[in-house]
Amino acid sequence: MLYVCHAVRLFAHSMIYRSVMKLHDFLYFVFLYLQTFHEYSHQMCNTKTNNKQTILSISRQLLKLLPLKHPQLSSLTNQVFHNLFSAHTQLSISAESLSQLLQVLQNQPMTSDVSSSLQFIKMLKSGFIALRTLDDIECGNQLSTVVQTLLSFFQLDQHELASMTSDALKSLIQHCVSDAMINEADPDNNPSAPLLSLIQSISGAINYKNRNNLDSILAVQEQLFRRLGSASYPLLNHLLISIEQLNESPDFYMHTSLEKCIVAAVSAMGPRKVLELLPLNLSGNGRARTYLFPILKRGVRNAELAFFAQYFIPLATQFLTRSNAAAQNDEKTTAKNYKNFYDQTYAILPGFCTYC
Repeated sequence: MLYVCHAVRLFAHSMIYRSVMKLHDFLYFVFLYLQTFHEYSHQMCNTKTNNKQTILSISRQLLKLLPLKHPQLSSLTNQVFHNLFSAHTQLSISAESLSQLLQVLQNQPMTSDVSSSLQFIKMLKSGFIALRTLDDIECGNQLSTVVQTLLSFFQLDQHELASMTSDALKSLIQHCVSDAMINEADPDNNPSAPLLSLIQSISGAINYKNRNNLDSILAVQEQLFRRLGSASYPLLNHLLISIEQLNESPDFYMHTSLEKCIVAAVSAMGPRKVLELLPLNLSGNGRARTYLFPILKRGVRNAELAFFAQYFIPLATQFLTRSNAAAQNDEKTTAKNYKNFYDQTYAILPGFCTYC
């Protein structure tokens, strides 16, 4: 492994970079060697101390290749780091050193090369998951920064990048948002909590620049509701309202992704709290949200049976009364619609009984 380190050092200070083919072949050689190192690291004769020194030395030399701004170089360099970070169970490096390395790697300028960007996204994901293993507090403190870096890729009209970015952000939320981060997130008593910055960044991703990738962003926000669970109320109240307001836009068409996100919110917060934020408005005051009935059925968790009795049973009675009245007046369509609302209301009841 020390030979590889020495070779990279010589390479970084040489004029070999004038030949694209030699660049590709050399760095690919380093990549394959690192893969072999991960696969057979248990057979290495070096001690953990030497292993740590080797990793840091290779990292320093590889960082010297990135200023060349060559797409193949950047892609393969990030691929090397990705493989290095992916072996986090064998990674003999301090959390402080890894954190500093990731801060440097995040500062790579955005490139139009898709392959290089994909490797960059994979590298950041594996790097922060590795940091979470070493030090969850340090990972939490740095998480908002990497989230902001990754969110910038949603501005590009490139489906593959958006999909990879969404998957990376969902993984970071799942693996790197700790219970301690959730417990510390108090807007009144601890406004500088790392999770609050992360929530603000992800909430702000619903904007005009990202309009072509809102489905991928909604998938990230869905994961955030699922990870925060009951703490979503009140931490994600404003986010839920912003998501639901997308329905008011005549140009919005990603309704499936939006509904999945609201289903996750119902499961996390419970029906009562969601309806506090998104009232059905069936009395004519405001926009009616009858589309929430099937969503409530799909997502009902953390339910209160008393709430069903207080809120939904009187509502169902009104629907049935109006349906019967419309039928007597030979208003068949209106009668059918109110009967459907009645049926949808009681379709929610089994979920309340199961999850109360």
